[in-house]
Amino acid sequence: MRINLITTLLKMFLNIPLFILVKLIPKNQKLSIIGASLGQHFADNSKYFYIYFHQLKKDKDNKLVWITKNKEVFKLLDSYHLPVEYLYSFKGIYTTITASKVFLSHQLNDIYGALVGGATIIQLWHGFPLKKIGYNGEWNSDNIAGKIKYFLYKIMPFNHYMSCNKLIAPSLLAKDNLKEAFSLSFNNKESYKDIIVSGYPRNDIFSPDYQFDVFLFPELKRLNEYKNKFKYVISWLPTQRKALDKTIIELMKESKLDLSSLNSFCQKNDILFVFKAHFLDFNRLNQNTLQYKNLTVYDNVDPYPLLSYTDILLTDYSSVYFDFLLSQKPIIFTPFDYEEYLSIVNFYQNYDEMTPGVKCYSWKEILENITLIINHTDDYKNDRKIFLEKLALKENNSQLIYNTFFKDS
Repeated sequence: MRINLITTLLKMFLNIPLFILVKLIPKNQKLSIIGASLGQHFADNSKYFYIYFHQLKKDKDNKLVWITKNKEVFKLLDSYHLPVEYLYSFKGIYTTITASKVFLSHQLNDIYGALVGGATIIQLWHGFPLKKIGYNGEWNSDNIAGKIKYFLYKIMPFNHYMSCNKLIAPSLLAKDNLKEAFSLSFNNKESYKDIIVSGYPRNDIFSPDYQFDVFLFPELKRLNEYKNKFKYVISWLPTQRKALDKTIIELMKESKLDLSSLNSFCQKNDILFVFKAHFLDFNRLNQNTLQYKNLTVYDNVDPYPLLSYTDILLTDYSSVYFDFLLSQKPIIFTPFDYEEYLSIVNFYQNYDEMTPGVKCYSWKEILENITLIINHTDDYKNDRKIFLEKLALKENNSQLIYNTFFKDS
């Protein structure tokens, strides 16, 4: 533990001269870079904004380059002649340090904090905050360790993973929550204007006019097979329980999920049940479900194409349901371990008030409610509509973000 702390502090202080040097390098005002998922995946809001920029907007005056630490992502985008650079290369580093704008979806390490000195950092973020995150979520300055961390991040913001200059929020309610989470970047009324309510690019897929590019979404072939083979697609996307040191496998055991019974139920009702788990859980979960024809594990990092093909969503505390509300399809909430989860995390608002759908604490309840829904009894349809109106989520989100950062450049 002590060695890890010393290593972390050493890296933080070594980043100072690098950050200052990069900050002094002149920036190309027509060059922007974008990344996601700690540089490992082509996913989330960054992915959908990048696609909009290059395939729908086709901006000839500005350049937006994807920066990745994953050679497979580099090969994918390069094969379609899209602007991409591998970070750990001369061109990758040069492109990064000369860019004037940096778009992220998860944290500064989507690129590398010290290499974006002097650029405007635009955090697209990756979720509507239901549980508390960031400052006053994962940590605060109420104790000595928190005060030291707060001090270090204030003097070296390039080392704080949530540091940014502009932040995208999907709604006014989300903006209020994000003010607290990102309070090291936005800590007064004047800076709140830099939290911009313009919606998440990934939500553009719920528009009936959205066209998936078959090359950038190879999973479409499989998703179309789902739809052609089964009458209903039901997807379960439980929250990753890292704070509880629990995987989806443990959650299945604790909730007493019987895969054989679930498969029989799905066969009877012409349902494909899709497990969307964290990638670390994929192999083990896949081995457990291979023998069942009506159960499958979705291994693609990006869940949003799957959501667009999903008829009923099952989730618990994941903010993915905020996005899914736009589909106007049913949601069943499965907070099996609510009391345990609440003992570890805090919510910004009351959980029941923020979740317009039935709460099921057993698989028996879940299957009963699925049966009601497929038999055209959707008791929460109006609740979802009212809640969606309250959220006032934006439409054409990629266009709004483009207009904010590129229209007049």
